[in-house]
Amino acid sequence: MGLSTGPRNVLFDVWRLARVVGALLDDALADAGIDSADYGLYSLLVVQPRSSLSRLAELSGTPPTTLSRRLRALEAAGHVVRMPDADDRRAQLFELTAAGRAVQETAMPLFAGVLQAIEKTLGDDLLLTQTGLRLLERAVRLELGDAEPDEWPSAAAASDGGSITYGGPPLTAGQEAEVRDHIAWLRFRDGGARSAMS
Repeated sequence: MGLSTGPRNVLFDVWRLARVVGALLDDALADAGIDSADYGLYSLLVVQPRSSLSRLAELSGTPPTTLSRRLRALEAAGHVVRMPDADDRRAQLFELTAAGRAVQETAMPLFAGVLQAIEKTLGDDLLLTQTGLRLLERAVRLELGDAEPDEWPSAAAASDGGSITYGGPPLTAGQEAEVRDHIAWLRFRDGGARSAMS
């Protein structure tokens, strides 16, 4: 199916992409009995066991109220258990049960198959695609007033110590920001932030 030739903007593109990716993963994960949203949460709980609601919300980009509903559903299914936080009596921590880990382990190869197929299709454009998505995430987080993701090199850091000269017409502030972002991407591409991003 061809893409529409009508007006396009980055937010609409992301909205549409999120739905397409969700549908793709929902279909792939159906045999494991979970959907794409749940798989992301299971995976977070594997790499961040005994996490608080606020930490999971930060990592997933999900509003706490929405995340709380999902966790209650997983708890009712016997896949998640909550426990008190020894460091903060007001908070609770969440962890996968053995049944929850079994579901995640069943779903993981299904997810990996889709991921490998997409990465193969992207080929040499994979890193550029990931970088563009991280730049977009940073812009959205800044609009929300959130801090920049820790793993991404800041534009300011990309502009220090450089030796590039430019003899063309003056750039606008927006153009200068794009140049700094591209420098950050080049540093990332060439290994400056590879270990942090992997």
